Amino acid sequence: MKGPQKEELVFLLHAEMNQFHAVADRQATKVESLTELVLQLSTALQRQTTAITDRMEPRLSLPEKWDGTRGSPEGMLATLAMTFECQPARYPTSCSRVALLTPLLTGRAGEWAVALYNQKSPACNDYETFVKEMKKTFVHPSSETRAMDNYITDTLQKGFIRPSTSPGAAGVFFCKEEWGRSPALYKLSRVK
Repeated sequence: MKGPQKEELVFLLHAEMNQFHAVADRQATKVESLTELVLQLSTALQRQTTAITDRMEPRLSLPEKWDGTRGSPEGMLATLAMTFECQPARYPTSCSRVALLTPLLTGRAGEWAVALYNQKSPACNDYETFVKEMKKTFVHPSSETRAMDNYITDTLQKGFIRPSTSPGAAGVFFCKEEWGRSPALYKLSRVK
């Protein structure tokens, strides 16, 4: 190859390379634009899915708070079960369910829940375990309740105790619990 032919060939190769670079740059710009468009569409789809889910899931009121001493937690737990069933996207994990239940516990039950959380108890990460532990701690077995009712009825009939209008004068009842804990102290709040 002679000098002018070689120069012409080098010139053509440079021109071809410049064209390839220009095409590659345009392709890279198009890929960036498509990537940005995919991200925008993905975000829009996620927003629409969330909005649809929010519209499909009914809004349920939270149940009354429970202090661990009065009544039973069963109504509160039933309402929460319905909430979890009707709003599965809002409370998808066991931990999120415990997080909803915990602020509904006040008084002794609330203190118990805070202590469990501070101790990093595994029950705080498992709703079913948390509820079982709560019931074990605060809901007394029916045999124990029967024993207390029998004791109160018997002592009322014999005149050993009488109803009091003063909360400070309310009686107490000691009973050996069946599940092996120390004797429990119960207020005679039902005596009228």
